[in-house]
Amino acid sequence: MNDATIDNIGTKGYPVSDMYKSNRFCDSMKSIADLDLNFKYNTSDEFNKQMSNLIAIESVNISVFHVNIRSLNKNDSKLYNFLLTLDLVFDVIVLSEILDYNLELSSKLFSDYSFYYDSCTSSHVGGVGVLVKNNLICNKLDNLKIESTSKSTVENVWLEILNGKQKYILGALYRHPNQTTDDFNEIFSKRLTELRNSHIPCIIAGDINIDLCKYSVHNPTTDYVNSLIINNFLPVIVMPTRITETSASIIDHIYYYEGINGKRDLTTTSGNLWCDVTDHLPNYFIISEKVKKSNNRQ
Repeated sequence: MNDATIDNIGTKGYPVSDMYKSNRFCDSMKSIADLDLNFKYNTSDEFNKQMSNLIAIESVNISVFHVNIRSLNKNDSKLYNFLLTLDLVFDVIVLSEILDYNLELSSKLFSDYSFYYDSCTSSHVGGVGVLVKNNLICNKLDNLKIESTSKSTVENVWLEILNGKQKYILGALYRHPNQTTDDFNEIFSKRLTELRNSHIPCIIAGDINIDLCKYSVHNPTTDYVNSLIINNFLPVIVMPTRITETSASIIDHIYYYEGINGKRDLTTTSGNLWCDVTDHLPNYFIISEKVKKSNNRQ
């Protein structure tokens, strides 16, 4: 993110923290990433302009949107109306903390999508859901599901998504707060290794409740991020996603493992959207590739 983009945050009336001007996690990811993260904060209008410029020269391979919805039953209409302000119709919408009320009814609002979800078995809180466009081929991958335990409570959905000839694995997670990072990392790192060994491009999104801003000052967070990097999963949301007058944290995550995509000339675009659907900013991640020019001569 350049200085102009950082300073632009303050003009929107949102609190500006020194973290924006000296974000060690963002700097660290840029230093190790082979990809240009192309990360931005955007209003709806700014996002639409960015997409207009992108689509003029590239075709979208897959697009993923994530937000902590703080009850799908409560905020389904607000989310639906916000998505209408965006010119891009996302292929996949990941929803964290959907809760366990009227899920099937709420999902019907998104009639162009199929809905997959995992609710918390021990309470009505938590849960994660995934909306996948009906024109995509989608298969559940229950063999990848991470078991939720008393030490590491997590809801998760794993899908194989085919968009034309391109195959992706999509993981959606909601990890409950106030639990030990090390316990989750021990379980999750094994799944990451399994996914890496498959060589299939993979995108994982969700509210993980691990603050990546603490990457350089909190050992369990450092170990967690290092496990991602060792397994070639790159965090692509690198600036705060939950902002208050007194704090800013990166607890909503999207990770990307390029797998066999590494052999292709692809562009990745990610960012956060200014939006008041809930107290978490929505995040997006888009993979695109240059449109091949025809060699046919008139």
